[in-house]
Amino acid sequence: MQVCGLRSTPQVCIRDGKMRATYGMVNGIYVTVYYTVANVYIYSRLLPSSQGFNLQFFQKLITVFTGVGLIATLIYLIFYNKYDRNAVMTEPEKAQEKVRLKDAVHLFKNNRPFLMLILSAGTDKLATVLQGNATVVLIVYGIAVGNTKLNSATNSYTMIPSILMILLGLGAIGRKYGTKKVMVISSWGGAVTCLLSILLWVFGNYKTLNFPGYEGFEGWNSFTLIFLVLFVAMKGFNLIGGQCLNPMLADVIDYEYYISGKYCPGTIGALFNLADKIISSLGPTFVAILCAMIGFRDSLPTAEDAFSVPLFAIGILGMYGFALAGLIVNLICMKYYKLTPEYMQEIRAKLDQRA
Repeated sequence: MQVCGLRSTPQVCIRDGKMRATYGMVNGIYVTVYYTVANVYIYSRLLPSSQGFNLQFFQKLITVFTGVGLIATLIYLIFYNKYDRNAVMTEPEKAQEKVRLKDAVHLFKNNRPFLMLILSAGTDKLATVLQGNATVVLIVYGIAVGNTKLNSATNSYTMIPSILMILLGLGAIGRKYGTKKVMVISSWGGAVTCLLSILLWVFGNYKTLNFPGYEGFEGWNSFTLIFLVLFVAMKGFNLIGGQCLNPMLADVIDYEYYISGKYCPGTIGALFNLADKIISSLGPTFVAILCAMIGFRDSLPTAEDAFSVPLFAIGILGMYGFALAGLIVNLICMKYYKLTPEYMQEIRAKLDQRA
């Protein structure tokens, strides 16, 4: 319910294409910081204190994150309250327009940019869910490398560089050339770094991965340095692409209003969110099926399980393989996404003439 509203926020509050890209940039920075802090808390403090993924772990997790979510929601409501009221007062004919089921069907049948965005966002979200999946993280860092806490270290080391990439991608390129261009560039960059990362883990000595302050650190080595560079690049490109979605969805809302005369940001946001959640919810299912196929039918792998090539393959597939597939889908979808900055300027000019 919250995300449905959030998807509509850029369109309701911001009309200028450059400012929508700026919104994506700011949102990307927030998301990067939030998930970095969350990862450090979960894997460096909460997981060791609970001694595993047990009832105590989830009770603490739910308590902390529900409290944080409540505070964040209240802040959101306070800041956006005036925009919501202004939209109702200045555009009553739009705000009161009824949206019916056939309008939702029309979106899927006739709004190709909307469909392309759903496919692009869904596959990206699935990859992100898998990269953060507890089982995948455990296999890669806990079983293969031998220290689950290194996941937190990786996120800590890559937070600032990832933010700088977002500033460059959406702050510079996005504001000048549009979010579609940024999506294509970030997808190519992400695909290349994913492929190189897979080769590094297959042919490199991943047992040497370590960071200062962690047990067994004996100095920087080639694998750790190359891994960090590739991980920063991959994470940065993926974050840039992910934060293009809200500004691009705002353009889709304007486009739908242009072709059908229906102004329905809430409906488009809700349908987009529904499709996104359905696709991304398959992530844990994929991991469970893959693990069951190699013998883990009654329970998922734990840190006590022995290393095996099939387990390692599942970890790399979850960390990089699905991300690579999602980025390829992005590039295909962007070929059919026609809402360029120039076309959107024409659309907004014609919408202004209707007012």
